Amino acid sequence: MKPVARTGFNAVLSDSVQIGGVYTPPKNRRQGYGGLAVALHLQEVCAQGVQKAILFSANEYALRAYRGIGFEQIGHYTLIILAPPETED
Repeated sequence: MKPVARTGFNAVLSDSVQIGGVYTPPKNRRQGYGGLAVALHLQEVCAQGVQKAILFSANEYALRAYRGIGFEQIGHYTLIILAPPETED
């Protein structure tokens, strides 16, 4: 049996987690596997007392999957990668 999606946590506290490392191989995308994996993973930690979860999503398909399992968008973020300063030799 081959996995169809994976998920992980970037941070874990006693009452909250930050979801990260969610991945579904291209051939398995748009079939609900990513959202199901996240939901099942959250179900496990909820049984251990976790009450809150946060995640960041960079694409519309993932955002739809997360909304489908109960997440709400609370803001936007931007990632900026700064180049090193140019120096004169």
